[in-house]
Amino acid sequence: MAYSSHAQKFKGHSRPHNFRFRKVDGKAYMQYREWCTDPWHPLPRDGVETPGLLCLMTIPNIDKPPEWVVPSLVKLDVDGLLRSIPDGFAHRMTSQAVQTWKTFMEQITDLEKVPESVPKRWQIHILKEAALRKRHARNENTTDMPEELRSIQEKLTAPCPPVTIGNQNKAQEAPAVQEMNSFESVDQGMLIAVWAPDNDARPQIAKVIERNNSELNIHWLVGSYNGTWKEAYHGIATYRTPWTDTIPVESCILWDFTLTKKGCLKKATADELKKKYSELDASRSDSDDCT
Repeated sequence: MAYSSHAQKFKGHSRPHNFRFRKVDGKAYMQYREWCTDPWHPLPRDGVETPGLLCLMTIPNIDKPPEWVVPSLVKLDVDGLLRSIPDGFAHRMTSQAVQTWKTFMEQITDLEKVPESVPKRWQIHILKEAALRKRHARNENTTDMPEELRSIQEKLTAPCPPVTIGNQNKAQEAPAVQEMNSFESVDQGMLIAVWAPDNDARPQIAKVIERNNSELNIHWLVGSYNGTWKEAYHGIATYRTPWTDTIPVESCILWDFTLTKKGCLKKATADELKKKYSELDASRSDSDDCT
């Protein structure tokens, strides 16, 4: 529909990538920029912000029937296109496709024709009324909305989660050292730290293979406070056998902890073990002195 007599004559607007239109004091303004990191143009002048480029010089009478915009093919090289299709692209298309393009190009001047009758209403009114009807129907039928659409609507209307930095959204890991309340919680598959008065190695780490009431079948690990831990074996090469043992559950001083990805003790675990071994060794010395 024609409104050229009301519109501004924009130039150079084919290069920018981003446009936005705003209504300020009842008038429509356009701003543009080339990239999303650029400021919106036109830029402020003498420190004064501008709402943009005024889109309409005058407001058309929306009650007056509009006129059709007559298409123009002046800038289109119809003869050149008609020649290039059979000469330049025919080898890439089927004969039927070539004929279809020829027919279209021979009738291309029909694009400059407009209907004889003038529309009674602006198309924008028809679109606006259709949108209002759709919105009204959607509001009335909310209770009858299919479950799939309701799920989508709930996701779209859900509050936006807070923006965070780094790993603040990462699930919090369980503490490296659990509170040891009862030996009943010692179970198969757990890592345990053991205190054996007749063994001076510190720390002593093992993995529970099986629990039989008050006894544990374990597979010893070898390592150190600052080094990596690996399962211990007797023998060499193909003659190796797992270094296993059976110990009373009461010899556990720490359990249900984990190693790092590199197989090392976590700092909190190592600190707790040093503390416990120190206390137990001190109590053993006191007992020896008494005897």
